[in-house]
Amino acid sequence: MLSIWLIDMVAILPIYAIVWTLDRHYHFFGPDVPGASFLEKYGALKVYLIVVVGAPVIETFIGQGLPWLITRLLRLPSAFFLAISTLWFAWLHGVGFHRADFWVMVLGHLVAAFLLAFTWLHGRKHSRWQAIWMTASVHMLANFTVTFVYILGELSHA
Repeated sequence: MLSIWLIDMVAILPIYAIVWTLDRHYHFFGPDVPGASFLEKYGALKVYLIVVVGAPVIETFIGQGLPWLITRLLRLPSAFFLAISTLWFAWLHGVGFHRADFWVMVLGHLVAAFLLAFTWLHGRKHSRWQAIWMTASVHMLANFTVTFVYILGELSHA
């Protein structure tokens, strides 16, 4: 699991650096982005708990569990699950963003989405619950790291 998290971080950090650099010029993530008012409404701690603890569990069921169910019902091979789960998870992260922002979010989540789908498959070899907790845990670690890096970036601007 640690190796998957490390690969995930290696994949996410360059994307984050690119988005952060571009945002200074193009303002992809301006005040009109979904979630900006969410932070103001609930505060940093609640949003942090939602992003790091709550969302990964829910997204595991939606992003990996649902594609797994569909591919099993249709008796499709694991490669189809990897493709469907990866594209579905990345697409879900772009929903609500406009034009270029949508594609930045989708493309930025492809590698992480693939790694989460792969983690699900690895855990599923053992049991349904192992697939759930392994995938959600890797997702939590990734969200924790990205949120931590984001906070450091924001503090460096202050």
